Amino acid sequence: MESNILTSLATTMVFRQIEQEQLARILALALKRSLRKGEVISWANEVFPYVLLVEKGFVDIMRESEKGGSLLLRRLRPVDVFWGHAIIDGGPTPGTLKAGKTNTTIYLWHHDHLVPFLKDNPRATWEVMRVLMKRMRQASSTIDELAFDDVLTRLARLIVKEYNTEGKQKRLSRTMTLEQMAAMIGTSPEVVCRLLYRISNKEIIEITRTQFVIKDLEQLKLLANEE
Repeated sequence: MESNILTSLATTMVFRQIEQEQLARILALALKRSLRKGEVISWANEVFPYVLLVEKGFVDIMRESEKGGSLLLRRLRPVDVFWGHAIIDGGPTPGTLKAGKTNTTIYLWHHDHLVPFLKDNPRATWEVMRVLMKRMRQASSTIDELAFDDVLTRLARLIVKEYNTEGKQKRLSRTMTLEQMAAMIGTSPEVVCRLLYRISNKEIIEITRTQFVIKDLEQLKLLANEE
């Protein structure tokens, strides 16, 4: 199992710049955790001085309001890596990290264990900067969508994104609840349910208890404002 994680680690940004022998030493320093659905890894505005790798399941990064509203900023999938803000500046992470499904498995590396390897590898350190720039662009894209796209467009785009993530299969497992979908596009579960059936009535998708079946991908992409 560790050899599989080592292989996965070697494909990710930053770690791909580190030699195999050093990667094996880094892996030996990892803390492995198995999580239940909804289990919190780190609360919003807490200091999270770790790098996180998802081995299995999902990790959701959430923002939650005092009134009970929530926004899913990002879903980390297997082999995705998250760099805690404290790794760079010691400051808090603005979002809550929690397991998105039962039997989620993650690996964690503490700042104190990882930084010495980065200091010895300028290429890896430079790639950390690229990770941060990528995160800033993703945040900017999320802000643009919430500010300028209507809810139907955001929902269609979410389904298209799942289609691309699942290897362009037109039968998509329903891995997200209505609440999670609503959190990802900044609306309520009731609105998501209503819009899903509106798209279904147009025979663009078919909804079953366990799947979304994409019947007209081109029309779905038009709704998502994607060519």
